[in-house]
Amino acid sequence: MIHYIDTSAYLKLIIEEPESGAISAAIETARGEGHRVVSSILLETELRRAGHRYGIDPTIIDHELAKLAIISAADSTFVRAGAFLDPTLRSLDALHLAAAVECGATTIYTYDSRQAGAAQRVGIIVEAPGR
Repeated sequence: MIHYIDTSAYLKLIIEEPESGAISAAIETARGEGHRVVSSILLETELRRAGHRYGIDPTIIDHELAKLAIISAADSTFVRAGAFLDPTLRSLDALHLAAAVECGATTIYTYDSRQAGAAQRVGIIVEAPGR
């Protein structure tokens, strides 16, 4: 099984927040059960931008990205993201969701309520450990 992680969830692995321990444990459990944990190349952009905002050393971002299977975004990913009917789904969240659909993810880790709702509507299980 493939578990997709978006930026709202992955940042909790780098920046200490109330859900940090829970998301870390959930990912370790998923990996221990043989599941792949993946994200889109979009995660790299968003993590690096967050690194600048929060003063995170770029080598920490490099180290974290090396732990994940990063999938490319194809033209079809952008087309799929634009086609989601949910009017409240923001563009970058739609790209994450499209990437999750295209890679065959069964689960998405996200703390974004709009993205969570859209993911459920396309049949992806949503997990927000610690909430």
